[in-house]
Amino acid sequence: MNETSTGRTSQGASWVKEMHAHRERTGEYRAQDVQRVLGDPRTAVIVTATGSFVASSHAINTAAVNDKT
Repeated sequence: MNETSTGRTSQGASWVKEMHAHRERTGEYRAQDVQRVLGDPRTAVIVTATGSFVASSHAINTAAVNDKT
């Protein structure tokens, strides 16, 4: 484990450690790291009544997706 300047330890995959190291050096997260963690902001995940997940873009009528369950 690597300890950061804030005393926290960085655990996980090598890309996660590099993401935290970059944040420590620059004060910012890289855009590609943010997208990898948060996902594509242009898509949404809908949880149906049965507990399954459906990915949809904003262009899709989500009501129509929900009616299929």
